[in-house]
Amino acid sequence: MGRIKFFSNIFKQKPRFILLAVTAVLIIVLIAVSLFLFFAKEKPESLPAPQPVLSGIIIPWNPGSSVDLVSREIINIIGFDANIENIHGSNGNTGLNKVYTDSTEMGRFLLASGMSAFVTGEYMGFTDAGYREWDIWLVAFSPSVIAVKADSPYQTLGELVAAAEKSPNSLKCANSGMGTVSFLSAYLFAENAEINIIHEDYAGFNPAVSALINQQVDFIAALSSELHTREKAGEVRILGDLNRYGLGIPFGEYYGFMLPKHVTGNLSVHVLDEYDNLFSHAVDSAEFITFTANSGLSRMNLTREQAADYTEKLAEIICYSLYETGCIGVSPETIGIKKP
Repeated sequence: MGRIKFFSNIFKQKPRFILLAVTAVLIIVLIAVSLFLFFAKEKPESLPAPQPVLSGIIIPWNPGSSVDLVSREIINIIGFDANIENIHGSNGNTGLNKVYTDSTEMGRFLLASGMSAFVTGEYMGFTDAGYREWDIWLVAFSPSVIAVKADSPYQTLGELVAAAEKSPNSLKCANSGMGTVSFLSAYLFAENAEINIIHEDYAGFNPAVSALINQQVDFIAALSSELHTREKAGEVRILGDLNRYGLGIPFGEYYGFMLPKHVTGNLSVHVLDEYDNLFSHAVDSAEFITFTANSGLSRMNLTREQAADYTEKLAEIICYSLYETGCIGVSPETIGIKKP
């Protein structure tokens, strides 16, 4: 009977009991919120830093160029919410200088460029912001290749080299103009294969490949991405690339994105990691895999440290090749680039 009376008294006091229970819960919640705010205020470093606004993306080459196409593909996949602007001039350095000058921690511009021009800007006197002043994300690569007309008697790179060895200065090689990656590829190929050839300079890829198709030259040095559609159409046959010649890295055109180190040095690890993840996921996406496969490109997914190593080796190869071919009369040693 006592137990029944006890429960009966509780039910008689139900409104008061409920009020006390609600009050207790509210007190507990208020204490928990106060503790959270106290510790959050005391330890702000435990919270992720806010990401500064990306002010814009600069592509320092014409719309429709290979750099433009690769860059916009990555930008679209990532979905960067920023204005994209093509600012060309001074071999890509007009846009580069704008990004370097105008970028701050809270208002950043992202540079999207081809690496061959990027690594030579300081050496050629177009900029003071040399390639070592940037953090770099490499996303794609187009190897330099040697190709012949589809009905050429040369079936392999070895046969072409043997013919040049047998008759020195008898074979003509077309390139896209003095100082271009195509020109340097022809030079590096001949030097490392130890053959003497006649270099025929043309004002761009289209005149050079037309010379090959019209049998004015025996072969061409060009990028695989440039020859991709011509090969699919059965007009040319690619014999091989320059990898076999021990240059330290595959030679050709690299494509990447850059931020000045005077900006990235002030960014939190959280923000830099976010950029690393964005570019990594974009490169490994199904969209970019399809894009590169259809464009004669290879994907690259390197850390920023690995990209810096590639950039250093590329600068050594290109700058010393420009020096040795007489394109530039000053040694790269003047800006601290060692001979490869």
